[in-house]
Amino acid sequence: MKTIGLIGGMSWESTIPYYRIINEEVKNRLGGLHSAKIMAVPFDPLKLENQICFPLYACAKEIVKAYKPYLDELDLTYTQYITMMVMWEHRELRVKEVGKYLYLDSGTLTPLLKRLEEKGYVARRRSREDERDLIVSITEAGTALREKALSVPQSLDACVNL
Repeated sequence: MKTIGLIGGMSWESTIPYYRIINEEVKNRLGGLHSAKIMAVPFDPLKLENQICFPLYACAKEIVKAYKPYLDELDLTYTQYITMMVMWEHRELRVKEVGKYLYLDSGTLTPLLKRLEEKGYVARRRSREDERDLIVSITEAGTALREKALSVPQSLDACVNL
């Protein structure tokens, strides 16, 4: 009798129909004396291979890694690049709005925007209406950077097969 483990990543209940099909196939090919033994292997929800989030995380890291050589030419990190994309589109935003577009909190945005300001791509200032609000505006240098960045998506398309 052959032992067959559970079909990877599937719960015990959902694999039973597959094992019935396997048993029928084994009987048809090898004769009525053989059958597949179904073994209950406990499903561990905390194994890395059973997480839907991990392959997505790994894929995102690989895509960001593919951007790196093209962004190095612009002296930008990936997060700075997507921040500049938001700024090219909107020209001026409150920091909170930038955070909403990029799904980033202020603890991540503050040093990021400070670096972009040091590079001359954005300017930060307090709102006249509410001193608590920080306004980010794109500068002329930031606008000029857009022309150089136009090659990034095309370059990435050439190296990623989708």
